[in-house]
Amino acid sequence: MEKRTINLRLATRLSLLSILPEKGDLTDMRCASELRQMLQFRKKEIFKFNIRGASNGGVQWDMAANKYTRQFTFDEHQLSLIKKTLEALKDKKELREDLTSVDGSIYDWFVENSEVKYVDVEDDCTPDDCITCANAQTCKHKADISPEAEKAQS
Repeated sequence: MEKRTINLRLATRLSLLSILPEKGDLTDMRCASELRQMLQFRKKEIFKFNIRGASNGGVQWDMAANKYTRQFTFDEHQLSLIKKTLEALKDKKELREDLTSVDGSIYDWFVENSEVKYVDVEDDCTPDDCITCANAQTCKHKADISPEAEKAQS
């Protein structure tokens, strides 16, 4: 049985959670439920990084969380479900930028089995601007910028 271990950042976990199917056969729904349980934020993470809801409906956290990763091991069925979901999004031309981001592509990791690589994030960022690198002025993760921060840049 194939297994794969990957270190994931908070933003990457949110992106994965957002694509998990809400409908499907019994096996896929149980697998999606397992993935939701596995990827959700732990109480320790919530308190340590001050993870909270943002006014725009997104999620924010303290800068310290930008470099934090947690290791996850995905089994064969979990890998298959994520791959199948990403391929369906690609076929429907509904892949989002957060799934193909510059600090490593979720699509590449789960569909093409590439290695997980992250770029360093800015140390002087504020989480109000961009939840990934939090620096709206030089942000490499434009998909994560809140609408308010985007207006402020214009």
